[in-house]
Amino acid sequence: MEDSLLPPSLEPASVAGNLRDERGVPAAAGPEAAAVLHAAQRFAAFAAHHGATVCGPALGEPRVEDGHPVQYFRNLVLELGSDGQIAPRPLGSMALARQEAAPTATELRFPQWLDLRAELPTHVTLRYPLRPLAQIRYLILHHSGASARFDARQIAAEHVGVNGWPGMGYHFVIGPDGLIEQCQDLGVSSHHVAQFNPVAVGIALLGDLRLGAPTGRQMDAAADLLSCLCQQLGLPRQAIRGHGEMVSTDCPGPAFLAEWRSRLFQMVGDRLRIPAAGPAGGQSG
Repeated sequence: MEDSLLPPSLEPASVAGNLRDERGVPAAAGPEAAAVLHAAQRFAAFAAHHGATVCGPALGEPRVEDGHPVQYFRNLVLELGSDGQIAPRPLGSMALARQEAAPTATELRFPQWLDLRAELPTHVTLRYPLRPLAQIRYLILHHSGASARFDARQIAAEHVGVNGWPGMGYHFVIGPDGLIEQCQDLGVSSHHVAQFNPVAVGIALLGDLRLGAPTGRQMDAAADLLSCLCQQLGLPRQAIRGHGEMVSTDCPGPAFLAEWRSRLFQMVGDRLRIPAAGPAGGQSG
């Protein structure tokens, strides 16, 4: 961007001498400082283009939060994502998540699960890209579409050996007995929902749900996991989506929207202590 777009407070020399991380500590010089300096110019150009009504004045210098350059303005917060794009942070979703979490008397505890991350097959050379957790917007439900005996290890082997993917596509799988298995770090942008992969966590229920709804234990385990992920990631309940709500597919089965989606939402709401829908109907939260 041209320097003429930069207000005096964001001239390169000024920014370089005032970069701070999320703790308010001056950032060290080097590649990170250069990246934030570049972001500062992009932020200033964005503010100049959209004007004071949209952005308002800058509230301090750019800084690094969760591994990404950000800058606070009076009316919004801008972030430079890993894809190189400038975008406002989803402050509405974050505020809604805080409201939903407010009635919770105690912090939720994650359910117990089996950690398979170090055991599952991976590609010899390919690796999935990484992402900051603040980038996650959706919790996507899948079904494996096969016998429930076709487990996480077999799915991972197919994803790598047949699909040619870097590794397992799902972050978690849940068996009919309610066993939760973690297959990827949340910070891994794996393959499971096409163009939404960078902003989504993939959770697969083992079994072919075209033939019926999940078992009671699967539903309980899914509600436990989803409620804790909502709380950990600061997401509202609306972040929970079926695969078929994002792209054209029948996953996780036709009964999802018709039968068990509303029941799962209520179970998650009970765990997050979200008030039930009123007499007029519709989901709250």
